[in-house]
Amino acid sequence: MQTVPVLSKIREQPLRWFRHVLRRPQNDLIREAKEFEAQGKRARGAPKKRWREVIKKNLAGAKVTAKDAVDVKK
Repeated sequence: MQTVPVLSKIREQPLRWFRHVLRRPQNDLIREAKEFEAQGKRARGAPKKRWREVIKKNLAGAKVTAKDAVDVKK
């Protein structure tokens, strides 16, 4: 039986959601929320990175572009 390293599975999940978001219509609320920038300081203990930054890092680590991530065949 083959197993997948846990770290690669953790990096894969946000990319799966990213593909889902990009397939939505352009005016969809989820797609618009992707570009939302909150104003002000983060609360104490809040994550240091935004979702968009995590996606960029994961795409770079996988050496793919956003377009390539969406074009994945199932």
